[in-house]
Amino acid sequence: MDAKMQIRLPKEMYEKFKVVADRNAQVPSLLVRKWIEDYIKKEKMKVENINQIIKEVENFKRGLDDSSDPSYIERDYTDGATEVFAEFPVDGAPRLTVVFAEHYHVKEMRNREYDEEITTAEFEDYMQGLNEINDQFDFDKVVGYRWEGSEINWI
Repeated sequence: MDAKMQIRLPKEMYEKFKVVADRNAQVPSLLVRKWIEDYIKKEKMKVENINQIIKEVENFKRGLDDSSDPSYIERDYTDGATEVFAEFPVDGAPRLTVVFAEHYHVKEMRNREYDEEITTAEFEDYMQGLNEINDQFDFDKVVGYRWEGSEINWI
């Protein structure tokens, strides 16, 4: 079944478009449908490319750009501990950043602090005891990504 789409554009632009399409023996609606098809194909290819890069990152076949510090993202909850994520640019894909969650043992300690099973000082001591960023974040699994600064796409 076909669907209709209405778009708003300046009348002068519409008139010029009709003239140019007619001059090139093109039907305006066919041109628009073709542009939409091309856009969908392009977006599909982009997502497939991003998914391939993410697999390469998770398999350590593609590195992270560690020339600068990661960005940290916090998700606050009213009924649970804050989740913390690390975001890194990807080598060879400058418009893509990937997001990693904390290891389970770190989340567990964060939850214990939230539930007041341990004090904030005890939690801070635990975090100070982690030697490297690898001890805090799970780099085996990408949990989200950003393309060209967009909102995070959670996986």
